[in-house]
Amino acid sequence: MKITENDLEKIFSSNDFRLDEPSDKFDFEPNVKIKKVVTKNDEIALKKIRRKIISTPKSDVERKTFKKYSFADIFLRFSAVVGVLIFCLYLAINYSAFTKQFFWLYYTDYLNQRVPQEKIEPADRSITTTTPDGLNLPSSVPSFNSDTTKNNILSIDKISLNSPIMWNVEDESIIEKLKDGVVHYKNTGLPGEGGNIFIVGHSSNYSWVNSQYNSVFALLDKLIRGDQIFIYYKSKKYTYEVVDQKVISPKNVEVIDNTNEEILTLMTCWPVGTSLNRLVIQAKLLKVDI
Repeated sequence: MKITENDLEKIFSSNDFRLDEPSDKFDFEPNVKIKKVVTKNDEIALKKIRRKIISTPKSDVERKTFKKYSFADIFLRFSAVVGVLIFCLYLAINYSAFTKQFFWLYYTDYLNQRVPQEKIEPADRSITTTTPDGLNLPSSVPSFNSDTTKNNILSIDKISLNSPIMWNVEDESIIEKLKDGVVHYKNTGLPGEGGNIFIVGHSSNYSWVNSQYNSVFALLDKLIRGDQIFIYYKSKKYTYEVVDQKVISPKNVEVIDNTNEEILTLMTCWPVGTSLNRLVIQAKLLKVDI
């Protein structure tokens, strides 16, 4: 765009130019004569504007420029924020299970130690008896054999698991009974009686559910062939040896079928925090201690 003399007369005063020295800031002839004089207020305002433009760094001008984002940029940023929030919620809901996974890695891989044993409710160490007439005897006699009074307990030393077993539970009551421990499916095998002893437990559960067994099977995947599982039932200790570990579809119901030999089957939802698949551990009866 070409600057005319009229344009210069509207903007500059005669004091704005020094014709005795070259200037590379303005693109016009040095011998232009300007006779029109603007008012003093306008002159002061123009000088302030010129001073501000000259003194303002280019980077500051660019920083103040509003940056426009495309729809794709906004969508990606929104998706990233939502993804982070969902992941944080997922961790919070399954806090107990992931805590167990973390402590397993810390103790076994870093410290090379066993995970601390879980606490369970103390078993009743008294045997109720009938007192004959005429004898002043206590109504119960203490038992000195702790193994005979440790009943209805599932124990796995490798993953420091100790949990009560709820026996012969109907399908409609399983979810409620899982708050109290692990659950044995009704009409499946029982220790010492042969068949498929089918037991389920939570690998994770909602953090607001008040139960100490929300993640009782969170470390079930750590069991490998040869590991031992113990069941205390009717004053006997049953020892089972792991023979198989597999992940199956929830639609695979064959795992609950009865077997000719005595097999212990443990099942839980997998991966932790989901119900996409089922993790199954199967163990054969090794020995019975009376």
